[in-house]
Formats: sequence, structure tokens, C-alpha cells
Amino acid sequence: GGAQDSFVDDQEPSLRELISIPIIRALMISAFALHFSGSAFDVLFVLFCYTPIHMRGLAFSPSTIDLALSTSGLVSSVIQIFIVPIILNRIEASKAYNMCMATWPIVFATMPALNVIARHGLVEETGKLDLWSNAMLWTGILFVLAVSKIGFMAYSLNLILTKANTSNPVVFAVSNGVMSCAMSLAHITSPALASSVFALSEEYHLLGVYFWSLMMVCFGLLACILGRDISPLSRSSLTHREN
Repeated sequence: GGAQDSFVDDQEPSLRELISIPIIRALMISAFALHFSGSAFDVLFVLFCYTPIHMRGLAFSPSTIDLALSTSGLVSSVIQIFIVPIILNRIEASKAYNMCMATWPIVFATMPALNVIARHGLVEETGKLDLWSNAMLWTGILFVLAVSKIGFMAYSLNLILTKANTSNPVVFAVSNGVMSCAMSLAHITSPALASSVFALSEEYHLLGVYFWSLMMVCFGLLACILGRDISPLSRSSLTHREN
């Protein structure tokens, strides 16, 4: 039952009617927060990698950044093909979604630690990292990228939850359009805001230039708090699929 069953099969709900459904409203807010975090990560990861080590970055060349992003794509494919189906068959989509959202604060909190490894392993004579530090750094980068890819899994889970919580194709289509608008708004605002905060953190040495990290951790935690209603409000994705 619920408000989403009150629409006639061929009736297209208005935006106000859709937002009045608690689960759709929660998913819409969460879709914005998710896309904001994901878009910010894409920008901040590249800026962080490119920034010199003494300025609290990793001093990577463009080709090294490309290598890291290619590795990230490989990790993403493995997760989508092998891990997502197992998760969705065993765990409620709403619980899996909240778990994915909870990875974003971890991702942004871990990134400054990569610079700590780089600074401590930097050999002054060569300007490069020693072997052990380099291995540790790449292990850390793989961890950050892998955890971010788990966070990105929430994109497809948001769509699954929207479908599970809409009673007919018309409501689903309109709801999906609303989710897309929320994501597009985040995609427009997030990169500009994230890069501006990164530049300001560096210029004014805010929080040891890691203010951008603190801001995104706080935003990620806020997104988790805002999304906590999704699980209790949502219909069972497992039951929905069986029907």
C-alpha cells in the first residue's frame, strides 16, 4: 500500500504529488547527494593527484593519472559484473544502497592520508618516492578507487529502488525523470563548487589545505543521515523482483 498506489494507471502524477510520497522524496534528495559526491570525487581526485607533494597532493604526471583512472575503470567492471549481482540477490537494495552511500565519507577522509605517505617516502635527491612508500601509495590509491566504485554502485541501486517503489510504468517514468533532474542539478553545481573549495583550501591553507576533504566528509555524512529513511520506507526489492 501507500501513496504511490493512489495514482490511476494512466494518470501522470504532478511533481507535487510525487514529492508528497516519502520514499520518492527521500530517493530524490539522496540522488542529488549521491551525484554531488560522485561528481566532486571525479574532479577532486584529478586535482589532488596533479598537485605537488609539498602542496599536499601527489605530483602525478597526466599519464600516471590516466593509469590510475584506467585501473579504476577495470575495478568498476569487476564490481559490476561479479559483485553487484551477488549483493542484490542476498541483500535488500535499500540496505545495499545505504551501504554504498556510507562509502563516500571514507573515500574523502582517506585521500589526505595518501599525501602523508608520499611526503614521508619522498627521497630529496631523486625527487621520487622510495620503493616501499610507492607500493604503499598505490595500495592506498587502489583502496580509494575501489571504495569509490562501491559508492558509484548506488547509481544503479537508486534506479532499482525507484522502480520497486512505483506502482506503474507512468509513475516510474515521471519519478525517474525527477531523479534525473536532481542528478543533473548536482552534476552542474558539484564540479565548480568542489574545484573552487579545493583552490581556496590551497590558497588560504585552510585546515592544512585539507578543508576540501573535511567539507566532502561532512557532506557525505549528511547524505547518509538524509538517506536513513530509505530503508524503512522502501518496499522489498527482493519481493518486488520475485513478483
